[in-house]
Amino acid sequence: VDYSEKNEDCCVGVYRIAGAATAVQTSLVPGAVIPLDTEYRSITTPGRPFVENTDDFGFSSHLAIDLSDDITFKSILAHRKFDGLNSVDADLGAADILQQIIDVSQELNSAEATLNGNWGKLDWLAGAYYSDESIDYRPSLTYGAAVKRFITALTGGAINAATTAALYPTGGGNTGSVFKQESSSYSFFTHNQYQLTDRWGVVAGLRYNHEDKEGGLVSYTTNSPSCGGGPFNGPQDFTNFDRCITRS
Repeated sequence: VDYSEKNEDCCVGVYRIAGAATAVQTSLVPGAVIPLDTEYRSITTPGRPFVENTDDFGFSSHLAIDLSDDITFKSILAHRKFDGLNSVDADLGAADILQQIIDVSQELNSAEATLNGNWGKLDWLAGAYYSDESIDYRPSLTYGAAVKRFITALTGGAINAATTAALYPTGGGNTGSVFKQESSSYSFFTHNQYQLTDRWGVVAGLRYNHEDKEGGLVSYTTNSPSCGGGPFNGPQDFTNFDRCITRS
C-alpha cells in the first residue's frame, strides 16, 4: 500500500520579456512594478496564489499458490487513485484578469492471473490480464475583476467600458467544463520453452490483446457573451468552446 499527498504553492511563470501588455497590466494595479531582472522574477495578482494539491493512493496484492509439485498459480491485483487540484493566475500579471482552475481525477484497476509449471522438458505458462481506467477532467477559465479595464486600456478605448462589462463579466467565462475518458482492456497470453539439449531450447509464445477507449467533452458551461452564451452540452459545442478560448 502506498499513499502520497502534496500541497504546494507552485509554479509561477517567469518573465524573459516584459512587453507592452505587461506594462498595461501593471498600470492597473497601484504600486505594482515590472521586475528589473525579468529572467528570474514573476508577477502575480495579490490573493491569487499558484496552488497545486494532489492525493495519490494505490495498493497491490501478490498471491502465489503451489497447486502441485509442478504447477503454480499466481495472481496480481492492483488499484490506483489520483486526485489533483490546480489553481493558476492565468494572466501571469499583477492585475486580476484570468484565473484557471483544473480539477482532475484518475482511477485504474488491474488484475492478472497465471498458471505455470513444467512437464518433462517443457516449461509452460498461460495467463490472462484485465484493466479498466477512468479519467475525469474539469477545467475552468474565468474573468477577474480587472479584465474590463485591461481590454479597454489595451485597445486604447476602442472597446469601451460598457461593452467590456457586457462581454466580460467578472467571474464569467468558461465557468465549468467536463471531459471524461473510459478505457478497458483484456488479454490472454502463453509462453513456453522446450529444452532440446542442455544448451539449446525452443521458445514459443502468443498474446491476444483487446482494448476499448472512448472519451471527450461531456459538458461545457459559460455565463459570458464573449464565449457565445450558454450553457452548452455535448460535442456539438466545440465551436463555442474554441471561440471562448480564443477570445480569452
